[in-house]
Amino acid sequence: MNKAKGFFSFFILSFSCLFFSCDGLFDGTESKGNDLPQPVIKVNASNVTISCNASATDNILYINVYRKLSAEGEYINIAQIIPDSGNFTNSVQFVDSYIENNTKYDYKIRYAKKTESGDIDYVNTAAQTITTSTGATGELELTDGVDSLTDASGVEFTFDTETYLLTLKTPAAFGSNATTDPVFCLVISNGKKIIPIELTTDFKLNLRNALSTDFLDVPLNIEKVIAQIKEEDKINKYTTYTWSIPVKITIKDSSGATQNRITVPVSSATNSNLDYSS
Repeated sequence: MNKAKGFFSFFILSFSCLFFSCDGLFDGTESKGNDLPQPVIKVNASNVTISCNASATDNILYINVYRKLSAEGEYINIAQIIPDSGNFTNSVQFVDSYIENNTKYDYKIRYAKKTESGDIDYVNTAAQTITTSTGATGELELTDGVDSLTDASGVEFTFDTETYLLTLKTPAAFGSNATTDPVFCLVISNGKKIIPIELTTDFKLNLRNALSTDFLDVPLNIEKVIAQIKEEDKINKYTTYTWSIPVKITIKDSSGATQNRITVPVSSATNSNLDYSS
């Protein structure tokens, strides 16, 4: 598989966050009573574009894009699109450049729509199947040509049980030839919500300082590492976050024991507005 050559920067929004329950997780079916438009998907020479006609009256809080190989596997959450002002005011377009040549993919999107009562209604569109062209870049992974970082080889983090600090054991495996600053994040689940949290530039994460209150005093699953590209559309006033293919990780404490679940009792709480549910 060709590796994508670009890397990307990650963000954590400073304003109040939105989190999402299991009811909002993508279930692979089209929601009933869907009053939102089906996306238009176009295959180009080197990418795939997905266009959605979203307006302020639709009350869409954000859009997630899902993709999978048609012949195998589960859908991967590859992007989130967030309006700058709380509502989309123009058409939205997502450009998927990190795809394999001459490959058949299925795409779906999920609208997160605010209801009159203030709740969130998740609307999943029907799948659309396309076959890519010959000029595609290659699926976006965590390496920029370094083959060592895969699910098979694994990625190991060490965990300090006193300070709640996670540290990547072999940071060199992430590669060093990125076209932008390579910053990564861990995917963390509390059983109801799934969020990506940024690692520092030296590949560390202090869980006490990073987690919001609903991720405290509950067992956490931390099983994946991803990276992300942030792109701002100043004209149409929305921001797109593109996620890489996730890589599984292992967490071990100082004694070498594997930590399958971690519980953090206290935190100074920093919130994330991203939704990595699948």
